[in-house]
Amino acid sequence: MLSKDVGHRVLILGGTGRVGQSICRELQRRSRHESVNLDICIAGRNENVGEEIVRESPSLQFKKVDYRDKDALVAAMKEVDLVVHSAGPFQQRQSAEVLEAAISAGVNYQDVCDDVDHMEMSRGLHNDAVESNITAAVCTGIYPGISNMMAAKAIRDLDVDPEQVTFDYFTAGTGGAGPTILSTTFLLCGEDVRIYVDGKPTIRKPASGVRTVDFGEQVGHKNVFLLNLPEVLSIAEVYKVPNISARFGTAPGIWNVLTRFMAYAVPKNILTNQALIAKFSEFIGPLVRAVDAIVGGTTAMRVEAVGTDGSSRSLLYGHEELSECVGIAAAAFTWHLLTNKNLPKGVLYPEELLSDPEEFEAVLESGVRTAFDWKTFTDNSL
Repeated sequence: MLSKDVGHRVLILGGTGRVGQSICRELQRRSRHESVNLDICIAGRNENVGEEIVRESPSLQFKKVDYRDKDALVAAMKEVDLVVHSAGPFQQRQSAEVLEAAISAGVNYQDVCDDVDHMEMSRGLHNDAVESNITAAVCTGIYPGISNMMAAKAIRDLDVDPEQVTFDYFTAGTGGAGPTILSTTFLLCGEDVRIYVDGKPTIRKPASGVRTVDFGEQVGHKNVFLLNLPEVLSIAEVYKVPNISARFGTAPGIWNVLTRFMAYAVPKNILTNQALIAKFSEFIGPLVRAVDAIVGGTTAMRVEAVGTDGSSRSLLYGHEELSECVGIAAAAFTWHLLTNKNLPKGVLYPEELLSDPEEFEAVLESGVRTAFDWKTFTDNSL
């Protein structure tokens, strides 16, 4: 039972996973640092892991909850102020069941979704969320999430209307996130890529459009390729930018070769089978962990907005481990949702959640708190 005498009560669904645990650690740090009382309950299907986490951190609570059981979800949400959904992967879900439960429970919601279809299903519940008087912030991780904020900042810093926005991402190995990000990448290989060209949605093959991007001194030049990512759609909707694309690459280079091979050679019905992809990711898990130990978990983002006059504004971000920085990024949004009383209602993208410039900068700053590269520059070179 959650305490009734605390400032804020949070349920982290998927809290036994690496991303969920990272969010939890960052919220605990901020709670101590800012002397704000939080009551955190982690929820998931793995009871053994949940109980072990609680033994190591007795201030936490654990509830065994399956996100596919709506009645159990609604019951778990009844005593909280915010539910944070980090139980990925989000690809190939048939409904936004956790958001539906949050709407039924009348509880504010946040997720770290990185899937276009899931984001659109969630957006389709906007009116229901408004009627339930809740705020539902979707895609609030590192990318998408903080990357959306970077794009919004770059667009706002232009002196003219934006003509183009490009998102470029790099993560070494799995970034310390393990099978989840591996499954996500493989599942994305089965999705056609939607980009925007001259204001029109245009379809490209997954893992196509390879180009080399400079991610700064500590990461260097890396090859990236097109993937179907939700920030492309949200930026197009919110800012009406005519040309938008998102690319991703990894290390070692053989992983890029494998990813492109899967996108081109493996039948789509296999790539879109979440259960099969999860088993395959687990099967090659030992190899992946061995490679991760060699290449590390560094992640980097470069987001650029180009104006109608050819001028550009770009932001660069780098961190030593994806699984840590996604928790820090998500927790920045969580903190805002918990501590702000004047939240807009409905299902909102990261770039819509914060209209006040000071609040926008505060969330962005806290979301990139431990970045080893955080730069803004005004041309196409570092």
